Amino acid sequence: MSELTKSNRNPDDFLNSEEEPDYHERLDFYAPGENSNKFWHIWVYGRYVIRRYGRQGAKGQSAVHMAYSSWDAREEADKLYWQKTNKGYVKDQTTVLDHIARKL
Repeated sequence: MSELTKSNRNPDDFLNSEEEPDYHERLDFYAPGENSNKFWHIWVYGRYVIRRYGRQGAKGQSAVHMAYSSWDAREEADKLYWQKTNKGYVKDQTTVLDHIARKL
């Protein structure tokens, strides 16, 4: 498996295009007692891996990395996905209102 290298491409070039990603996942992390409410997205477009992460309600930060091949990009994205789930991030299909209700 190859390593990802930093790319100087703008993430919005991919995310604002009409092209569908080859892979996309969204994970959320909630720890109300720790005042932690974060999101993490990952997209794969060919051999490019785009990550966006930050606090819920904010645009967050983005990074674009490039792999040797599209196969390597997908493998790296899967590896990053599992690293996040092992830290407690979950695939969350609830709405913002559901999360507000949880805090009440």
